[in-house]
Amino acid sequence: YLFKGAAITINFERVLERAYRLYDEEHNNPNKTGFEAVFTSNSNDFTDELINKARQQNRNYLYKIHGDIGRDEINFDDIVFTTDQYDQKYGEESDHVERLTKWMENRQLLFVGSSVEKDRTFDVLKKITDNSKRLKHFGILAQ
Repeated sequence: YLFKGAAITINFERVLERAYRLYDEEHNNPNKTGFEAVFTSNSNDFTDELINKARQQNRNYLYKIHGDIGRDEINFDDIVFTTDQYDQKYGEESDHVERLTKWMENRQLLFVGSSVEKDRTFDVLKKITDNSKRLKHFGILAQ
């Protein structure tokens, strides 16, 4: 794996799941599933308890913060794509922002393939890092 433990993606598609599954198959890992579980903000079993478990036990969970496509059923209410959807998802009293904060706080993050420009996810991260000056985050960016 690129890393072990909880991961976050803003992408809907299944690229990370496929990459992790192929890695498991190539390295004869017994479960051959890549991530133990994949969650979106609207997943029924995505709870504070699960977030704590992912963080404390360093589990290979994937949090798809803007929804998921490619499965048998697509919940279009879960996908964040339009300005109105972003406004709703990142509003002042959003459960999404609270959960994203819990997922990211006190963790070092590596950003891969992100533009790191004006982005609401980075606004949440900025608030977290403003409160914790000792954390440093990293990115692999195109020039």
